[in-house]
Amino acid sequence: MRPTYDELFEMVQFLQKRVKELEERLNLNSKNSSKPPSTDQKKNKKAPKGGARTGHPGHHRKLYPADRVSTTITSSLNECINFD
Repeated sequence: MRPTYDELFEMVQFLQKRVKELEERLNLNSKNSSKPPSTDQKKNKKAPKGGARTGHPGHHRKLYPADRVSTTITSSLNECINFD
């Protein structure tokens, strides 16, 4: 049996009222209610990423001049190792 238009309209009104109540409860904190400060949700703070900062010059080891290199070894990877 399908609900009538009036039943659907009533349901929408009820749900809108419920959403409004829940949003009001969600926005409560210790400053605008009787809740203790320990119940306030803290904002997620991201730890600063390590390593080089954007725009800073890098520090690199200088390459040996080609005329001072006596031997060159080329190696290839035979298989891929997954460490997961």
